[in-house]
Amino acid sequence: MSKPNIAALQAAVTAAREVLAGDPENEALKAELAKAAQALADGEQELAEAIEASKVEVRVLVDRGEHKADSVARLLPAEAKRAVKEGWADADKEAIAFAKAEAK
Repeated sequence: MSKPNIAALQAAVTAAREVLAGDPENEALKAELAKAAQALADGEQELAEAIEASKVEVRVLVDRGEHKADSVARLLPAEAKRAVKEGWADADKEAIAFAKAEAK
């Protein structure tokens, strides 16, 4: 499957809705709008899943916002790298395993 262009799909859905507002009985346009809206929803879901899949685990060393000390947080790679650099998280596999064991 090709990567969806979310911005283009959003623009197409918006344009179709605007045209349909002026011609609400246009069945062909309604069908095209439904297809575009479904493609947009599918693309947004695929993007959300890709973002979630790219997250990495870190052990939280100190309370930080919504993250509590000795818990495991799932962060985007850049966020995890920054958290480790700032000293409030540890990306070491053993540290993550320890935090998971402590949570049980």
